[in-house]
Amino acid sequence: MSSMELPSAGPPSLNLNATVGAILVGGLITAVLYGITLLQTVFYYQHSQRDGWGVKSAVFVLWALDTFDMCLIGHTLYFYMVINYGNPSVLAAPVWSMILHLLVTPMTELVVRTMFTLRVWKLSEGNWASAAIISILGLADLALGTVVTAKSFGKTFAQLSEIEGFVFAEFSTSLAADLLVVLLLCYYLHRSRTGMSGTESLINTLTVYVVETGLLTVIALSINMALFAAKPNNLAFVAIYFTISKLYTNAYLAMLNVRDHIRGKRDEIVPIHRNATEANEQGAIGEDEG
Repeated sequence: MSSMELPSAGPPSLNLNATVGAILVGGLITAVLYGITLLQTVFYYQHSQRDGWGVKSAVFVLWALDTFDMCLIGHTLYFYMVINYGNPSVLAAPVWSMILHLLVTPMTELVVRTMFTLRVWKLSEGNWASAAIISILGLADLALGTVVTAKSFGKTFAQLSEIEGFVFAEFSTSLAADLLVVLLLCYYLHRSRTGMSGTESLINTLTVYVVETGLLTVIALSINMALFAAKPNNLAFVAIYFTISKLYTNAYLAMLNVRDHIRGKRDEIVPIHRNATEANEQGAIGEDEG
């Protein structure tokens, strides 16, 4: 949250587009993303025979967190637009459900990063240093998110300027962790190249998936930080932050659900070269984890 100077006067001085409108747009986008989460979750469990309990449990936890988060966002919209319809002064402070959303997002990020950290560890052939750095950043993100959530209760938007340092620290830590995951996965994939055309095609496909899914959350976080830093007299940064946990969940589910396509590419590689690349490819796409 950021320091804001929302007018407390009557409706004529209140910019509904920048306040209620921003929250509504963010809520509608998250509803669409939640629908995609449901579809991807069902698809995953229909094609998850090769996965161990670890991956299946992670997907269930992500679905549960995403569902709980959608309930929080639904309550936020109902609180501002129905319960307090015609009462613009209520926009001076965040409702409890909006504040709890601040904690659900880093929890979702931690689950997704843990699964990607396992892939980094496998691709690096047991390099604990890389995995440890990502894990530390992920835990720091969750700790900062917990602090921001706890300190946000009982405050107005204007009073939240007191914890701006914690908010920027959380955003920065999250952004650093995501960039590190993308860079490490791309590095270890590049290092596993063998020079064979079939293998090169497979590695290129995996790299594209890693970059596309990883940079999506990085871009969203960067936009959110920019809106937060600009401190506009609106809630646009809230609308963006609503979507971030959904982007993490869908990015991970998408990586899992494209594995059949990737396996098809792997099967096109001449069998004599398959054993040389199979371990790296499994680590990258999360096959048989847990």
